[in-house]
Amino acid sequence: MSADQKQAEYLVTSGPLRGAHLMLYANRLVQEGGDAMEVVPLAHLASVRVAFERDARKLNWAIGLLMVALLFAAVSGLLR
Repeated sequence: MSADQKQAEYLVTSGPLRGAHLMLYANRLVQEGGDAMEVVPLAHLASVRVAFERDARKLNWAIGLLMVALLFAAVSGLLR
């Protein structure tokens, strides 16, 4: 894998950095936002925290749509 090939990309959608792009390369982290750009070599990072957060509203919608789909499947089976 080349050092210039992007491994991951994230668009910040809320908070003070809204609209900024974070891009992870093999040897650096790049933040582009508005009219500024910052490059941080990974060797300079002491620690990094990664968190996966659930969006409760989307999870509730998914459960509701799953229930509707199961109801339709049961009704269609009875109507056969």
